[in-house]
Amino acid sequence: MIRTLRLSIYYQLLMSLRMKQALFFTLVFPIFLFVLFGNLWGQGNPEYVPFVLTGILGMSVATEGIFAIGPALKDYYSSGVLRYFKKLPFNILVHFFGLIASQLLMLLMATALLLLTAALLFGLSLTPLFLARVVLGLAAGIVVFGFIGLSVAFLNVKKSAGPAQKGGLGNLVYYLLVFMSDAFYPIGEMNPVLAHITRWSPMNPVLNLMRGEPVAWAPLVVWTVLGIGLFVYQFRRFTSTR
Repeated sequence: MIRTLRLSIYYQLLMSLRMKQALFFTLVFPIFLFVLFGNLWGQGNPEYVPFVLTGILGMSVATEGIFAIGPALKDYYSSGVLRYFKKLPFNILVHFFGLIASQLLMLLMATALLLLTAALLFGLSLTPLFLARVVLGLAAGIVVFGFIGLSVAFLNVKKSAGPAQKGGLGNLVYYLLVFMSDAFYPIGEMNPVLAHITRWSPMNPVLNLMRGEPVAWAPLVVWTVLGIGLFVYQFRRFTSTR
């Protein structure tokens, strides 16, 4: 089973690396944003560099959770590929674990490239404490955004809907979670109304973990529980109607 899992991870990772669009938005685009924002507002303001770095890392983990895992599992069920997998001489869970592990490796690759860029271009000190906070934030983020992505992917979507319609809800949720948070700017400090909204953003606790700031655990727990509950409900409803 270990060899099968290793091969599954390898081939899933190879497929991800061959998808130019996914490769661009996972590895290249975050670095582009970081260099752009870092040069625009980080010059003369060294505190902004780790701020925007953790913000882009939060954006990256949200991308993986919402767009990589959930839609792939949904497509397995809606396309009937799952029935084919069940006939293969290994447990279907091995394939799912391989998919998740390959996406985690992609996320770690993107994180390593961002950290290396921050150290080389902006002289950011990559202390063990800072790296530990980043890993903790990424772990919390992949859980909460993974279940949000699964719940969104398994919402009742017409089978005849095109890719744009199927991805529209995911895009809406993603952009709301990213831009209604303190990922790029402390918008909660800029407007009292936005402060009340961002207080319940699942992104902010993830960012707080990375930044070593006080963490509001309630939004993180609430969004994770809601994501799990909605996913389980939609999954059972989806499979029972097939």
